[in-house]
Amino acid sequence: MSAVAASPAKGVSSEFRLPTNVRPTHYDLTFKTDLEELTFKGFGTIDLDILEETKEIAFNASDISIADVSIHSEALKTEQSQACADLATDKEGERVTAKFGTPLPRGSKAKLRLGWEGQLKDSMMGYYRSCTTHEGKKRHYALTQGLITGRTSAFLFDESKSDLAAKKRVATVTSHECAHLWFGDLVTMEWWDNLWLNEGFATLMGEVIIIDKVFPEWKVDSEFIDAHLTRALDLDAVRSSHPIEVPVPDAKQINPLRMLANYVGVDTFLRGVAIYLAKHTYGNSVTIDLWKGIGEASGLDILKMMNNWILKIGYPVVTVKETPTGIVVRQDRFLATGDPTEDENQTIWQIPLNIKTVDASGTAKVDGSVLLTEREATIPLDTSRPFKLNTGTNGVYRVAYTPERLKKLGEEAARENSVFSLEDRMGLVSDALVLAKANLGKTSAALDLINSLRNDKEHLVWSAVETQLNKVNRILWEEPEEVRESWNAFRRSLFRPIVDRLGYENAPEDSTDTVELRTLAVAVCASAQDKEVIAELQSRFKHFMETGDESRIPPDLRKSTYVNCVRHGGRAEYEVIKKVYKNPLTPSAKIAAMYAMTAASDKELIDEMLAFILTDVQIQDTMYFFSGSSVNRHARRRIAQFLKDNYEKITKMFEGNFSLSYLIKFSFQELTTEKDAQDMEEFFKDKDTSKFNLVLAQSLDAIRANAKWLERSRDDITTWLAEWKKSSKL
Repeated sequence: MSAVAASPAKGVSSEFRLPTNVRPTHYDLTFKTDLEELTFKGFGTIDLDILEETKEIAFNASDISIADVSIHSEALKTEQSQACADLATDKEGERVTAKFGTPLPRGSKAKLRLGWEGQLKDSMMGYYRSCTTHEGKKRHYALTQGLITGRTSAFLFDESKSDLAAKKRVATVTSHECAHLWFGDLVTMEWWDNLWLNEGFATLMGEVIIIDKVFPEWKVDSEFIDAHLTRALDLDAVRSSHPIEVPVPDAKQINPLRMLANYVGVDTFLRGVAIYLAKHTYGNSVTIDLWKGIGEASGLDILKMMNNWILKIGYPVVTVKETPTGIVVRQDRFLATGDPTEDENQTIWQIPLNIKTVDASGTAKVDGSVLLTEREATIPLDTSRPFKLNTGTNGVYRVAYTPERLKKLGEEAARENSVFSLEDRMGLVSDALVLAKANLGKTSAALDLINSLRNDKEHLVWSAVETQLNKVNRILWEEPEEVRESWNAFRRSLFRPIVDRLGYENAPEDSTDTVELRTLAVAVCASAQDKEVIAELQSRFKHFMETGDESRIPPDLRKSTYVNCVRHGGRAEYEVIKKVYKNPLTPSAKIAAMYAMTAASDKELIDEMLAFILTDVQIQDTMYFFSGSSVNRHARRRIAQFLKDNYEKITKMFEGNFSLSYLIKFSFQELTTEKDAQDMEEFFKDKDTSKFNLVLAQSLDAIRANAKWLERSRDDITTWLAEWKKSSKL
């Protein structure tokens, strides 16, 4: 049961908010749990302040039977305790209303007493059950989301058996969840429309600022660009996006706090956050409270600057045109399809341009004071020398340059000791390809930029490269074999030299960057059908199959080894991996096994894996099977059909569970034709999609954006590949 709500936010529908006639001040709850029968029951007393005279008290309850409800109040003149006269249950609204015969007077205090009982389900919602094997027997345990709990992969790590990715996940998840002690517990959002305050802060503080202090070698501030910013920008570039602050219980992934922290300075930003926390300790807050705190610390009008970033849909693209004396910059709303209507393009954001320029001596400097506050602005600078907007890629926007300038930027970025930082190079790669997808540039020009960076030594640059190359890979999946082979040859040409340089084994002296770059390069080469790399992984896996000894498979290469040996193997490899899934050495080994089980090329094994989902897979693991199937070109259409064929069963399994949205996304979002979008609309037209309508709209937008990109760029890509192949003499 959730708390009786505080006062509703302006404009928020009452269907989501509880009445404000009473306020809870203390809960005294007792639970008794039966782990054999998988049931629970209990009773509680809730202290209330009566704010308005009332005969009714409403509270939230889901999948639970309420009984023995009574109220006690010293203010009642006759009987001070009265039983509930009527108990109305709204199952759809997850609400129960207790009605009493005698009204409770305004300004009085009361104690609400009630009992409850329910079943422990495996829904991962509220008070629920999970299971483990203990002393050879399956044992259940119960848990609630009021504690910091998580799946084993989020908390368990073995230094000798787990990979670096597992270590980073455990560290960031733990730090993120602990950050909620301040951003969520110490100060709580007033309502769900301010959920971003909790999640945005937990991400920035827990996954970036704090982790950077503990593990500076991980370069988490730079990694944020590819791990968070790029993906959030992709999601927010569709028409079905929504503002960060919305009057419904929904959240958004984009996070403008890193941009703001960079603009005012991290120390100033943190002082502002401290002011905000101090003023609202043990209370509720809304977005404007944060802006006031940072404004007080910085002396700037933060509300004016940030309002549209929070309240308006989407984000801008800044187009740069050059003049003899400088540049003209223009802002427009960015859409992945590149076609915002006039109505969709009304917002004017206040954009920190963060301009990097180079003087005659070759010294770079950054002007962080320039805000673009109008549709267009003219900025004087020397265009004969290198320059770049959005230095450090802190801003929540894209930058579109002319083809000639993009070529020059690529040349400077590729130069040894370039003035463009790691973060700058990551941003250039990301913007170039995404803008090409939106028809604000050519895909071939983006590929030229990527090709020019082939000698870069930074893992995070290569991670950004692979993120963007994978977008092209995903639209070419049904193109002719010769096109896909040419594409794979280009990918191999970029990453195989890294494998040759770094090898397959980690060395004690290897930096984090080296370990991650080796892992990435091997994975990409194997995905791109590099026969020698695949043979090396198969050799290591064969030893494991024959002996049960996994020592020849480095933990960081476990996922690539498992996946590629099933992809290029058969029944024997699949069965070995299934055993790993059922009895893994580590949580990360289990995840690797799940992805490997979805990687088969053989139709019979794919069908067997899909059936396995419904019979042998724990509910919290299901999304890994859907995710893995969606990136397997042999299983991509099968997983979409599988969800359609088993829709009723699957929606029942995940009823009320947030994971259902992920299953919808993974089932359809990788499809790439207009017919796919139409078929999807036809299938869902008579279904209740209220629990996942946002992700449904986003998936349709993504399919159509990719379909248009492929139609527009097919010849551009194939021509570029042919010219590259000729110039490379392959």
